[in-house]
Amino acid sequence: GSFQELAAPLLEGEHVTRDMVLSTYFERLFHVHLRGSAIVDEHFEIAGTLFLHTDVTEQKRLEAELEQLSRIDGLTGIHNRRSFDDRLAHEWRRARREQSRLSLIMLDIDAFKRYNDHYGHQEGDACLKQVAAGIAETFQRPGDFVARYGGEEFAVIIADEGDALTVAQADRLRAHIEAMALPHADSPTADVVTVSIGLATMTPVESDDMASLIQRADDALYRAKEEGRNRVCHSGVELS
Repeated sequence: GSFQELAAPLLEGEHVTRDMVLSTYFERLFHVHLRGSAIVDEHFEIAGTLFLHTDVTEQKRLEAELEQLSRIDGLTGIHNRRSFDDRLAHEWRRARREQSRLSLIMLDIDAFKRYNDHYGHQEGDACLKQVAAGIAETFQRPGDFVARYGGEEFAVIIADEGDALTVAQADRLRAHIEAMALPHADSPTADVVTVSIGLATMTPVESDDMASLIQRADDALYRAKEEGRNRVCHSGVELS
């Protein structure tokens, strides 16, 4: 509002603090923290108002940068679990409102503990980075969202695709990771790094909640591992 509007409470003896975004003549935006107080004369009557402003543009920029960093996984550079939870909640609400499909891929690096034991944790970290990069390469569309879910587990959120197409995308991801040919000498599945993938697709209704989609994808991932790893499982459909 205008300074006149800001001054109104001051004339009633109140203090005013406000964060504002102002524009310069050249349309450069800057953030200010504004503090206002009344000026009292010798008769203790309000004679005017005084505003002090502090330029906090750099502080706001740093805060935004830190907020962004807090949503990125420090090792792999993709989104982290916090960012995943927020995005899935957003996409769930949108899908329920629009009655559209929402798919979730959960994938796990096969025998990753053996990889760490055999090659060491430094190589294990390098493996996680390369797998994360492989996932990001496969899912590059604006609507795709790739995150590290935790440990050696990753997740991909896919909005509004048909079952057949989404299963094909998931298997393309599985094949891409295998084709990267990262050596895994101690794997019972293959001599290279592979992943097991669980895929769930839902059109949310009022009686569903977001946890049910995660549970379905987790169950499918567990089945993929139980049935031999290096495969995709989704709603009874299996690809190896």
